[in-house]
Amino acid sequence: MKTRSSLILALAVVALLAVVLPLGAQAAIPGTVDFRTGDTSLDYALQEAEDLSATDPAGFLKSVATSYGLPVKELQALKDLGLKAGEVLLTVNLSQVTKKSLSEVAANWKLNKGKGWAQIAKELGVKPGSATFQTLKKNAIAEIDRLKIEDAKKPAGDSMMKTSEKNKDASGMKKP
Repeated sequence: MKTRSSLILALAVVALLAVVLPLGAQAAIPGTVDFRTGDTSLDYALQEAEDLSATDPAGFLKSVATSYGLPVKELQALKDLGLKAGEVLLTVNLSQVTKKSLSEVAANWKLNKGKGWAQIAKELGVKPGSATFQTLKKNAIAEIDRLKIEDAKKPAGDSMMKTSEKNKDASGMKKP
């Protein structure tokens, strides 16, 4: 009888773990942000923006501000609200494709941040997979690629991205 009770308890624990572990698996990777845009390649690129900004947050904001013709103080205000670097870049791009102000996008983020960026985009009228979403994705990834090229041209000590980070993927694993 004791063996049967132990077996039932073990099966219950396994079943519980099978349900609970996947819920936090993506956000459990140290040093990553769970963007939840609904698009893995966009999430990966946004994590690269995080890596780029890690060693020089001010340089990252200045470069993005210059690229989009925005005052650095507006982007710094987004960071001060609690947005991460990739989220700032996403906010700028959502603002552009929806024709809404940065403050409107940020206000929506404050209301829906626990739901992820896919939901925030939906609330702003951008449906997953739509032409507008594809434009958002293309522009954000192009900006991150531009930032990586700009960063690679800097002398080693001035690089925004740590050399060790350049050789890792979004999960923190070394790239082949």
